[in-house]
Amino acid sequence: MARRWGGRNRGRDTVVVDTAAAAAAAAVEVRSSTPLREGPRRGGSRRRGPGWLFRRPDRAGGRSSGIWGTKDSFRPGGSVLKKKEESVASANIQAFGGPGAYGNPFPSFAGPPGLGGGQQDGPTPDLAGPGAPEVISVDGSIVMVLKPNDLAKKKRKFKQDGANKLQVIATFDHCLTAFHAKDGKTPCLKTTDALEQNQHVMLPEAAKKVRFLRSDFKRRMDEGGKTMTPDERVAALEDNLRKVYSVVAMEGGVHMNSIGPAIESQLDGIPLREGVDDMTAALAWRAIPLTIFCAGYGNVAMEVLRRGSPKITGPGGVFTPHLRLVANFFRPDDTMTIIGMYDTVPLIHEAKKSGATLLEFLRGVRQENAFSARSNVLLLGAELSDIGLGNGLPGVEERITVGFLKLDGHVLDKLPRYAQAYDVVILGDGDMSYANEILHEVVG
Repeated sequence: MARRWGGRNRGRDTVVVDTAAAAAAAAVEVRSSTPLREGPRRGGSRRRGPGWLFRRPDRAGGRSSGIWGTKDSFRPGGSVLKKKEESVASANIQAFGGPGAYGNPFPSFAGPPGLGGGQQDGPTPDLAGPGAPEVISVDGSIVMVLKPNDLAKKKRKFKQDGANKLQVIATFDHCLTAFHAKDGKTPCLKTTDALEQNQHVMLPEAAKKVRFLRSDFKRRMDEGGKTMTPDERVAALEDNLRKVYSVVAMEGGVHMNSIGPAIESQLDGIPLREGVDDMTAALAWRAIPLTIFCAGYGNVAMEVLRRGSPKITGPGGVFTPHLRLVANFFRPDDTMTIIGMYDTVPLIHEAKKSGATLLEFLRGVRQENAFSARSNVLLLGAELSDIGLGNGLPGVEERITVGFLKLDGHVLDKLPRYAQAYDVVILGDGDMSYANEILHEVVG
């Protein structure tokens, strides 16, 4: 076991393993008995503003010093900003109350070496070969990197290219949200569950029809799905989803103004991962595009983000301009009663989350001119199929992929495949600390 060098990597332990399967076993053992010695948490409480990632405390654990500025420089809501960074996204930030509304989450910072830090001064380290697989404990999250040298090369390119060539693509359910509710036991609700299972929002008869349509489709797929071609399965899925959404919209009696309070009462059941708010604030500050795919109801995802990640919105709850939410949205009438789904955009489901779908969606909402090609993608997913989230986007040259893997009875079978597919695998309900460190390193 090798201890990472101090600074931002303080509290990290690394285990070098021979195979991905051995790493999976170690990860499960970590979850149950914590053989990896977990270092001290950074700064006490885990609920911190975006500045906590980018402030280096002195050895006594007090105020920051030197090139990192003062502690107040990075306080959420602070106003000590650098002019050269102020110009990067001034239009974006001014639309939401000016720079003082958020503070600067990305000061210039050459952090410590290692997986989570900046490049060490001196000769460039030897990155020949993929490197030995590592399992790392980061703020209580278990992180696996199968090919650390390959990841370091990608981060170096991202850093050289800068923030203007970076975009972030993520999936909503079980990626930005956790696998479990806040009690740590109950499965986290999906956006479809949060609406269709809420008796205070949808009429009982409509809810009953929706449950039948979903259960009947599952039964039919279990019985005959294996004999169908992929295109036939997708067509059957889309046909069933249109029926479900038609019942919800036309017969559910759902009012647009009832969705927000309904989600407010269920936030413990559909929590965002810790660190999502920090990430969205940092991306907004640097005007880095964030595309979120949701295979359920976009209106529900919006309410979860507004309440769980308030830094993603400006005055009046309007989302920051850098955000694109690709999902299925309700169409209301003049009284704000839902009467249908917007049909000018593609139907979004698990089999249709890709860059090509994003472009089709933007054309449907007449915002195709808002898209600008960026060559580097930080991709966050929770399924093996999420690796394709960026497929079809023009100009993409490199990707850093981070996958969240559910800890269940199949984890030992899944993890080797996840480790091969993703550059980084975060186990269970781990937070966004590691993804935020990657962002900080490559654009800081």
